[in-house]
Amino acid sequence: MVPLFNLRGYTAVDPLDRAPSAMRFVLTIAVSGVLAFAFLYTQSAQFNVTTFPNKSVMWIGIAIYAFVMAPLLVVLRKSSSLLFYLMIVSVCVPVDIFRQAHYPEAWWVYQPGSFLSPIPVPLKFLVAWSFDGLIQGPLALWLARLLAAALYPASKSAPVPTSDQEEALFPTEWTNEEVARPSDSAICCTWCFVRLARWEPRYGPSRLSS
Repeated sequence: MVPLFNLRGYTAVDPLDRAPSAMRFVLTIAVSGVLAFAFLYTQSAQFNVTTFPNKSVMWIGIAIYAFVMAPLLVVLRKSSSLLFYLMIVSVCVPVDIFRQAHYPEAWWVYQPGSFLSPIPVPLKFLVAWSFDGLIQGPLALWLARLLAAALYPASKSAPVPTSDQEEALFPTEWTNEEVARPSDSAICCTWCFVRLARWEPRYGPSRLSS
């Protein structure tokens, strides 16, 4: 079962690893684009939470999620789900504060009467963009993994080892083995004298004499 959310990084078998490199991006971009369109259209046309005075702003947002955020999801797909959430929230909340301060009626407008109305600014922006952070982050990557699992089942491809299986190849008692220092320091001194005795100048006598 593909986990939806993880805090310490993704360690389970990743179906995206079975897909060709280009298809990983294609699948994730397609999923992110569909999710972005459904989410932005629903919140503006169905629930009237926000509206877009200029519809091109909505399409720009969909393009950013599809062609900027989705590739980052693929590259960083082994990271914690919290990272994807923070990537969106830490960028979009300051942008929303700037919009509210300078262009309150531009880009997008929060409509009165929605569940966001009683929440004070800037906490309202944090709550609003948290939905984007969860949907376009962990949820989009989870759906992309499910799609990859359907298109590239494990039965038709070579098994991909998990992180735990890779770590099992090198047990902790091996990698943390302490190497004892030589008990007789005279061995080290002797080795240094041997190296000095065999040392030759970088430039020969003819070069130095000239």
